[in-house]
Amino acid sequence: MQCVVCSEASSYNRAVIDVVNESELGALCPACEDEQFGRSLETGDWTDEDCALCTRDGFYALPEWRAYVVEIDGKRIARSEYSLEPPVPHLCDVHFTEITGETSSRTVTPAVPSSQ
Repeated sequence: MQCVVCSEASSYNRAVIDVVNESELGALCPACEDEQFGRSLETGDWTDEDCALCTRDGFYALPEWRAYVVEIDGKRIARSEYSLEPPVPHLCDVHFTEITGETSSRTVTPAVPSSQ
């Protein structure tokens, strides 16, 4: 899996999930997480789905990969998975674009039609 920031192959640190399309976009490697956020992603209060950096809706979740071991046919096998259950930090389209350099595909629709 590639880091969405530096494009390098990434270990299982954080997944980057588009929660609207329910698709896995890549990973956030430890070096880029530290450079972009310091320790704030591991110490913040992520009980809602707003952006970690502002009050906009969080379209991109950054869950941590969690390792665990299963036993299959007497062999211990390491696995990893992530959960989108809170607490999970999210980013809005603007902040996701800022850290990745990619153009967001999100279209913002006004809640109230404008009168002309």
